Amino acid sequence: MNPDCIVFDFTGTLADTAPVLVEVFNGLADKYRFRKLTEDNLNQMRGMGPLESRRLMGISCWKLPAIIVRFRSLLAARMCQVELIRPELRDILVQLHDAGCTLGIVTSNASDNVRRFTETNNIEIFDFIITAGFFRKAGALRRVARQRAIDSDRMVYIGDETRDIEAARAAGIASAAVTWGTTQVDVLEAHNPDYVFADPDAILKALLS
Repeated sequence: MNPDCIVFDFTGTLADTAPVLVEVFNGLADKYRFRKLTEDNLNQMRGMGPLESRRLMGISCWKLPAIIVRFRSLLAARMCQVELIRPELRDILVQLHDAGCTLGIVTSNASDNVRRFTETNNIEIFDFIITAGFFRKAGALRRVARQRAIDSDRMVYIGDETRDIEAARAAGIASAAVTWGTTQVDVLEAHNPDYVFADPDAILKALLS
């Protein structure tokens, strides 16, 4: 494809936030009256989309904004403990950057959290980091393309959830799904992404061929 711009999701795609996420999430469960994460329901959610997952955990839509704000605040204090979800991603990102690709992150996580992560993990090579609402990634991706004058067919969004595939499609750009995140491979494939990456090396092979 040789894209001009490669945009990444953050949680589950670049960052191994799972251990910290579970601890912070479960710490909020009693206050906001939703279910705590367990190994069983985590496995269940790997086959679900965001809406199904929220319902499984018993989180009402009217509580969601407050939970997200509090969650981000608590997570911020723990970001120095978060590592790359696959260590080899550092070298892949550097190679993409050195090849002249514009690199960015569009995430529902707070941009300050992401910047702290990039500093800790020595990958301060992203041209932009944008926080988008939980279901507003498509709009953020469209703005990136418009503001940076990038042709939609020269841009790709890489994520680990079905909503990342849907956001890319809604923005009119290529979608790529990684299999090392939170969603099962068959669920990702059922949403027909343009690319499915089973390991970081596959990103280079597909996008810089």
